[in-house]
Amino acid sequence: MSDIRQLTIDIKVLARQFSFYRFTHTGRACSRTARAIVPRGLQLQYDRSWAEDAHEFVLQLAAEDRRFQDPP
Repeated sequence: MSDIRQLTIDIKVLARQFSFYRFTHTGRACSRTARAIVPRGLQLQYDRSWAEDAHEFVLQLAAEDRRFQDPP
């Protein structure tokens, strides 16, 4: 089984624990936010996540990515 297939299966299993969730594909040109978050996450010595309030820098980058994906 490929790594991506196992990852997809794991995500589906974990997603069952939520009452609501949505997955949205974003093209590579709109992934600035993800590229900014990953290095910060890799520096942590413990697991961390947020479910509601994102950091200000994440909100700002996401708004910029959104403009590329869905221009005004």
